[in-house]
Amino acid sequence: MEVIDDYTVDFHLNEPDPVLLTKLAGYGAMIVPPEYLAEHGDDHFNTHPVGTGPFKVVEYNPREDVQLEAFADHWGGAPKLDEVTYRFISEPSTAVAELQAGRVDIVIPPTIPIGMIDTINNHDGASIVSVPSPTVEAIRFNTQSGITADERVRKAMIMAVDRQAIIDAIPGWRGRNDCQLPGRSVLR
Repeated sequence: MEVIDDYTVDFHLNEPDPVLLTKLAGYGAMIVPPEYLAEHGDDHFNTHPVGTGPFKVVEYNPREDVQLEAFADHWGGAPKLDEVTYRFISEPSTAVAELQAGRVDIVIPPTIPIGMIDTINNHDGASIVSVPSPTVEAIRFNTQSGITADERVRKAMIMAVDRQAIIDAIPGWRGRNDCQLPGRSVLR
């Protein structure tokens, strides 16, 4: 990786990586100040994170919630909300009940099963809003060993699955059929 300027880096890869953007958009590619990690360590970072987003963590209660407040000096400008509280609700029916009762403003999948979409849409004051997102549902192959180390086997498996039929069979699913054949380095 080469730092071009304060806001730009250039990645030099040994081979093409069709899922690089997905990797960079995931949790494993968070940009954090190295001096913060060096001073406080990973355990502290896990409960007192520092990042580059428009909000900063005010309080974190494991398995309950995380409370955020606006970061006025964010590079993209201050966010439109002063504060946000994320509640961790693992039971789908509880999440839907909280949404319908007006105790939460938004529920982000995968908390709500696809089969509950009609229940929400049929409730006054609640509706499903579908927006494009980089969420990926994937089956990944071990490209380093075993039968799937052979690219021909991976191609045959991809060609044998009717991905569109799977998408069409899921009620309420709004996914897009996309397929990438990752190279050998993807899972290293």
